[in-house]
Amino acid sequence: MDFQSDYFPIERFADAAGIDKIRANTPVPAANTPITQIPWGDTSGLRAVEPMGPARQPSGTPVAVASPPPALPPSPDELAKKAEADKKAAADKKAADDKKAADEKKAADVKAAADKAAADKKAADAKAAADKKPSTDTKPPEAIK
Repeated sequence: MDFQSDYFPIERFADAAGIDKIRANTPVPAANTPITQIPWGDTSGLRAVEPMGPARQPSGTPVAVASPPPALPPSPDELAKKAEADKKAAADKKAADDKKAADEKKAADVKAAADKAAADKKAADAKAAADKKPSTDTKPPEAIK
C-alpha cells in the first residue's frame, strides 16, 4: 500500500508575512517558491475560515480526581524485616513485663519484710512490757513463791 498526504495550501494557515518568514529560513530559498497552480485543482476559490463562535465556558460539573493507585504488596525482603522487627518488639515487651513483675515482687517482699519486722518489734515490746509489769496480786512477794 502506498499512502500519500493530501496537499493543502499554506495560505490557509499563514498570512503573507508568515509565508515570507518560512521561505527566508529555508536552506535554499530559491527552491522554495510557491506553486502557482496545483496539478489537481485551483486554489483561487478558497474561502476565509469562519470563527467558531464565542468561547465555551466549562460547566459546573467538577472534574473527577483520579484515586491513587493501590499499594504494591510488600516484597519478601520487607516481609522478613517486618517479621524480625515484630519478634524483637515482642521480646522487648516480654523483657519489660518480666522486669516489671520482678520489681513488683521485690516491692511486695520488702513490704512484707517491713510488716513482719514491725510485727516482731511490737511483739517484743509487748513481751518486754509484760516482763516489767508488777504482778497485780495483793499478796506480798514472799507469799508468791
